[in-house]
Amino acid sequence: MAFFRIAPTGKILPGVFAVASRMVNFYLVQGSGGFLAIDSGLSTPRTPRELNQLGIDPAQVVAVFLTHSDYDHTGGLIHFPKARLYLGCDEEPLITGKAFRMGRRSNRPLDRSYVLLSNDQTVEEAGLTVQAIATPGHTVGSTSYLVEGKWLFTGDTIRLSRGRAIPFFRFINMDTATEVRSIRKLAGLEGIELLGTAHYGTSRDYKESMRAWRIET
Repeated sequence: MAFFRIAPTGKILPGVFAVASRMVNFYLVQGSGGFLAIDSGLSTPRTPRELNQLGIDPAQVVAVFLTHSDYDHTGGLIHFPKARLYLGCDEEPLITGKAFRMGRRSNRPLDRSYVLLSNDQTVEEAGLTVQAIATPGHTVGSTSYLVEGKWLFTGDTIRLSRGRAIPFFRFINMDTATEVRSIRKLAGLEGIELLGTAHYGTSRDYKESMRAWRIET
């Protein structure tokens, strides 16, 4: 979609990479035990080429953390068949037919086992600490991930407009009012060195990006 503004494939910071998957980004973070991925993008032949451009073997990705279960975030799991898979616990009803969006439609079931993460739960993968932060609104169980306490990946919870955080599109969200509360919660985080969104690139100035939300809270 032309109105998305994703980041090009490349290194953002030492050990942190954006991967362009048509109209969506997913992210890779390198640790001592390989790479973890935040989302997986779409199922497209472009993904292996993008990874090759970065010099990264898909087999080096040991874990994928899904921000939510929409297909543009899960379709690329096919490229990481051996990676452990994590999902926010409140998202599960959307892939089991117990929750619906846009009428009576659920998302596709995941084709492998996964670990459910609760709000504020922390796990270690690839030698990196990952904190799950429940940020519902775009979907019922949307989850943001804070890696090493400084790199925050928010999926579709946040758009960036001229570097400023704003909610995702109301017509796509399940509950925009809830998403607004989620953004306000994220605005209280300190020490963030990178904000990565799925469709609107990244920000290296978190305080400025979240300034309006900090004032409102």
